[in-house]
Amino acid sequence: MGISTDIISLDKPVGSEGLYFTLSKASKCNSPEFKAFLDDKIAKMVDAGIPQHLVKKYTAVWKEQAALPRQE
Repeated sequence: MGISTDIISLDKPVGSEGLYFTLSKASKCNSPEFKAFLDDKIAKMVDAGIPQHLVKKYTAVWKEQAALPRQE
């Protein structure tokens, strides 16, 4: 597309919004035990580096797909 020299990688992201998991107040899953379970599992995933691994993996997938010839 001829824009590769116009695009630069920034040291800091433009945005970094948090992700939230929501449950209805009326949900049977909305219990202190279930919320503690989710909190524990998510913390373990973060500690294991899974989110960073997934970002790297799917950034590579995106780059591969972006390099494919465009079909019009």
